[in-house]
Amino acid sequence: MLVVALLVSATNGGAADEPQDSDGVRSLPAGAEWFADAKLGIFVHWGPYSVPAWADDTVVERGLPVGLADAEWYWYQQTLLPGGPVGVHHRETFGEEVLYDDFLDRWDAERYDPDQWMDLFSRAGAQYAVLTTKHHDGWALFDSAASDRDTVDDGPHRDLVRGFVNAARDRGLHVGLYYSLMEWFHPAYTADDGQQHLGGSDVLVPRLDPRNPYTSAPVPYRGYEERVEDCVRDHVHVQVDELLSRYEPELLWSHAAWDVPFDAYWQLGALLAEYWSNGRTVVVNDRCGQAGDYTTLEYAPSIEPQDRFFEATRGLGTSFGYNANETSEDLLTGDEAIALLVDVVAKGGNLLLNVGPRADGAIPRIQQERLIALGDWLAVNGEAIYGTRPVDPGLDDDVRATRGADATYLLLLSWPRDGILDIPLGVEGPDQVEYDVLGLDIPARRSGVDPRRLELGAAPREAAAWAVRLRAVGSDERPDRDEGEQSLTTPLLALTVGGALLLGAIGLGRRRRRAAHSPSSAETGATPRA
Repeated sequence: MLVVALLVSATNGGAADEPQDSDGVRSLPAGAEWFADAKLGIFVHWGPYSVPAWADDTVVERGLPVGLADAEWYWYQQTLLPGGPVGVHHRETFGEEVLYDDFLDRWDAERYDPDQWMDLFSRAGAQYAVLTTKHHDGWALFDSAASDRDTVDDGPHRDLVRGFVNAARDRGLHVGLYYSLMEWFHPAYTADDGQQHLGGSDVLVPRLDPRNPYTSAPVPYRGYEERVEDCVRDHVHVQVDELLSRYEPELLWSHAAWDVPFDAYWQLGALLAEYWSNGRTVVVNDRCGQAGDYTTLEYAPSIEPQDRFFEATRGLGTSFGYNANETSEDLLTGDEAIALLVDVVAKGGNLLLNVGPRADGAIPRIQQERLIALGDWLAVNGEAIYGTRPVDPGLDDDVRATRGADATYLLLLSWPRDGILDIPLGVEGPDQVEYDVLGLDIPARRSGVDPRRLELGAAPREAAAWAVRLRAVGSDERPDRDEGEQSLTTPLLALTVGGALLLGAIGLGRRRRRAAHSPSSAETGATPRA
C-alpha cells in the first residue's frame, strides 16, 4: 500500500478563489487572479524562421547547448557555425547567396486564420494564448514606428498581432504577448563586454554584425532605421510601449536575460510603472527585469515545486518554432501532455504549451491532434484543474492532488490495481466521505461499513489520468463563482492508494525520438531559450 498524505486546509469563503501565501499566488499583481486560475495557455512561435523550418534533431543527444535544437534559432546557428548542421543545410537547400532576411520574400502567411487558431486553442481547453510578436531575429509582427523591420512594411504586409488579439478575445481567451528585448544582430545593440552567450550556455563568443556567413561579407540589417542611436530608448522602449498601448495584453512575456545586467540595461521598470499607473493590469514574467510576477521553467527536465507561482513552458516537440525535421515520435503524445498538465498544476503552476505553425500560417495536423486530445480530457476533468490550488506537491509519482471550492481532487496517473483507496485509521477527518470519479456514468458513493475505505473497482477504461472527487457527506454542489464564494470546510484527509503505481517522473525536458527520458530530480529548470 502506498501512503499519500493529503493535507487540505480548512477554508471559509472559497478555497479556489482566495489566494493563499502557501500557493505563491500573492506574487501576482492585484486583478491578475485569472492567471493563477487559468492553468493552461498556448504559446505560438511564428516568424521568418518558419520558412526554412529546420533544426538539427541530434543536438540533445550529442550534449550540445539546447538552443541549437530550436528552429527559431536558425539565423543565429547559420551565422555562428556556417560549417555546422544548419549552415550546411542552408547551403545545400537555398545556396550561399540567400540571406536569412530573404526569407521575408517567401513568407506571405496566406493560410493564416487567427479564428481557426483560437477555435483550436479553445478546444484544447486553453484559457490564454501567447504570441511571439518579435523574436531574437528582430522581425516584429506588428507595425512599428521604431523600424521598418516588421511584417507590415515587409513580408506578409499585415499586422499579424491584431488578428491574433481580436480572435482570442472574441473567444474569451486572455491575451499574452511575447517580446524579445535582445536582437542578435541589431547594429545599436551592445553589451559591455562585446560578447554573447552561445545558445544561452556559459560559452562566450564575440558579438557579430550581420554578415554572409559563407563569405563574411557585411550585409544590411533589413528595415533598420539609422535614426536609432540608443537601442533601449529608441527601439525597445518604443516597441514595448506600442504593444502595451495598442493591444493591452494581460500578460507580457519578455525574454533575453542572459547577456547584460538586466534592470540596469533594459530599464523596463519605469515603462511598466507608467502602464500600471493608468489603472491597467498586466502580468509580467521573470524575464522582464525586476523580479517578475512568477517563475518561468523552460524545458525543465522535471517539475519541482517553486517558492512562488510558476509557469512551465515547452514545445510539443524539441523546438518552439516549426521544425520540419521532427517526426511524430519527437512530439509529446496526447497522454504525455495530459500527464504533464496534471503534474504542473498539482505542483502550483500553469502549463504554457507551444505550437509552431508552418510559414503559411497552418498549424500541422499532428500538433492539432495533440491539443485536441488534451482538450477532450479537460472537457471531462476540468473542474479538477481550473481554478484549483495545489494540496501537497510531495506526493507519490503516480498521484497528484488539487483542491477546489468545496472538493478535493485526487488525480491518478495510473489506476490502483486492486481498485481501493483507503483513508487510514487515526487520521482526523469525517466519518464518511462522498466520492466519485469524474467522467464515469455512475452515481456518487459514500464510504460504507468501513468509512475509510473507498472502493473504485476495476479501471473502467483507458485514460491518461483519472480525477477522484472527494467531499464531506452533505456537501453542496460547487457554486458558480458568480453566485457566491461560500463553501463548506474541507476535511483533513490522508489517503492510501492500493496497488503498485509505476509511472515515472514527468518532465518538460527535450528528448530524442524513441529515447527513454531519465530526468534528474535535482533539476528544476533549464537555460532560457524560447
